[in-house]
Amino acid sequence: MSIQINRLDADGGPSTYPDLYLGWDMRRTSPTIVQDVIGGGIAISALQSRPRTGTLRLFYLDEGNAVEAFNMHAPKATFSLYDLDNPGSWREMLYTTVDGGTRITLDETTGTRWIVEVEYQELQPS
Repeated sequence: MSIQINRLDADGGPSTYPDLYLGWDMRRTSPTIVQDVIGGGIAISALQSRPRTGTLRLFYLDEGNAVEAFNMHAPKATFSLYDLDNPGSWREMLYTTVDGGTRITLDETTGTRWIVEVEYQELQPS
């Protein structure tokens, strides 16, 4: 799968094209709240579904491109992820970085390939 990630700055912002999209871990908090009721029983509240949150895993053959992707995610910003092979796919989203932020690691097997992991919070439900 080919993807493009853009940082949405006022002046356009940088883009990155990972050599391989290793996928992501994606989760959504349940929109249902269950509460105990005094005297017994439960009360259930159904809320609107929350946007996705998780970890993007991006693979780069070139160290320079990996470092650019890592640095691109440093500022407080909004990012867009586009699936170039399947435009309009459920994979596409607007997101911001959260929690653990961004990590870059060198592939221990080859010593020449890089993995960038981005903790994200989707800004709009898909």
